[in-house]
Amino acid sequence: MNTLKMQAMASTRRGRTWGLSLASTYLAPACLVGGIFIFEIGAQQVGRTPIEVTVSPVHAMRALGRVTLSYELHVTNLGGIPIRFDALELLDDSQRLVERVDGVRLAQRVSTIGVPPTRPMGAPMLTVGVRSIVYLFVTLPANGAAPSARLLLTAGDAPTDTLRVAPVRVVPVSDIALASPVRGGPWVALRASSATSGHRLGVVTLDGATRVPQRHAVDWARLGPNGTLSQGDSTALGSWFSYGDTVFSVAAGRVVTARDGSPDVAPLTPPAGPWIAARAATGNVLVVQMADGRFASYAHLQPGSLRVKLGDTVREGQPLARIGNSGNTFAPHLHFQVGDGAELLSSEGLPFALREFELVGRINSLPALLSGTAWTPQPSQPARVVRNESLLENMIVRFPAR
Repeated sequence: MNTLKMQAMASTRRGRTWGLSLASTYLAPACLVGGIFIFEIGAQQVGRTPIEVTVSPVHAMRALGRVTLSYELHVTNLGGIPIRFDALELLDDSQRLVERVDGVRLAQRVSTIGVPPTRPMGAPMLTVGVRSIVYLFVTLPANGAAPSARLLLTAGDAPTDTLRVAPVRVVPVSDIALASPVRGGPWVALRASSATSGHRLGVVTLDGATRVPQRHAVDWARLGPNGTLSQGDSTALGSWFSYGDTVFSVAAGRVVTARDGSPDVAPLTPPAGPWIAARAATGNVLVVQMADGRFASYAHLQPGSLRVKLGDTVREGQPLARIGNSGNTFAPHLHFQVGDGAELLSSEGLPFALREFELVGRINSLPALLSGTAWTPQPSQPARVVRNESLLENMIVRFPAR
């Protein structure tokens, strides 16, 4: 039989014949279906590292006098074998290297959907058919443009492959700064904007969409005179300095979500199970739609303390409720975030700037603070007034008491 040309003839039940001519240097396995030979061609992978990359919306924020971009790359391995993610390189508009992240440091910024986080030991692996998320937190050089990304990948014994991601489109820094949702202080901005804060890594899938609703959220917790979060029995609500403090509206707007009735839980109570309903997670919550279309969310509020209802119009600085410990929470604090929707956990988290605050320091360790270690000011870091900037994780700030 000629391997370049094969004539396959098969008779049908009606006695008719069909001719099949195939010109090829490869003869696939064949089977007879309905009087016609069917040739089964196996799937073929094109390229060593078939990786699909999509980019989340990119919003700029200003902190410590610099512009920072906080966004994610959604990476899916569409090939047949695991692929090692060797490095992430960021390039400026002249293709000069801005930053290289690899090894354990890269692994700390990569999470795999559906897989419990583990302590990273080396270069992360991109599992077959599974989406991984790469968390970027890029501080731009002065007058710098948004960078492009370059992924260095290795599949098996193949040479390292390079995948380029085009420069991202950046939503500029918002010109609208907000008032503070709390007064006085000092307050710790727990889990605020950073590369790997607990809020930042919190991917939520609701209503058929996956989002990072808490990307720039802040857990506001007040320090007492001794520099600790609580005094006495830390399992009692009243021992926490934040508990019962007033929550204020950060801008004028209209109340679009108002939920009350969830009880406060005892501080330091472990989560009830591996998952929780979305409404139960936020506890008592208020969401205010501001004039610019963004939504300000206030969560874990004290039951019975809400002073406004659905549909009410509020002014900037108006008291809204009191800090509680309702919902999925470890200890009394105010969870505050800005997003693009009226439901806290089914909206995309957006950065926000505060009009003015006094930066008095930063904590080094959240676990140490929660265990009762006191924060003390550092003489080498004198307090200073900051205007129209975003907060970074673990900043300690004060606001006017009025």
